[in-house]
Amino acid sequence: MSHATADAALVNAIIARLRPLGVSVYATEHDGHAGVSVHEKVKAGLLRADLVVVLLTRSGYTSNYVMQEIGFAQRDGKLTIPIVTPDTRREDLGMLSGLEYIVVDEASPALGIESLALRIERIAHAHRERQSAELSQRQRRQENIQTAALVLAVVGIILLTMSE
Repeated sequence: MSHATADAALVNAIIARLRPLGVSVYATEHDGHAGVSVHEKVKAGLLRADLVVVLLTRSGYTSNYVMQEIGFAQRDGKLTIPIVTPDTRREDLGMLSGLEYIVVDEASPALGIESLALRIERIAHAHRERQSAELSQRQRRQENIQTAALVLAVVGIILLTMSE
């Protein structure tokens, strides 16, 4: 989750809503490894991520770190979901302009957070369905190979008995 440090309370509320979904949320401030480069932790977190949620509040869209994280995520083709406050202007979206976003009111964030949770649930469900379909396809291929091997063995036995 890309965000400005000043938005920790809102970030914690978002994380609290997403964790029960079985979603692993990475936020740097929860990754306490003293002596480890923060930049390296953030890069590693972004590389591991299936998607990146970007919180753009006044603090967020003025943060060079948030903008760099957006660029990093976009470069790697990560699905990026912007969350913006009502006062965010289109020009503040930078590389995220043109993406559909979720609006969250900092004073009453429940509706925006729930919208994010529903979006991530749909993404997770589609991901699980793709994985299940891929597994089924691999299993069918394996069954086809086993059937072909059995047919070849039977044909071989038949040919051997005919040649005798």
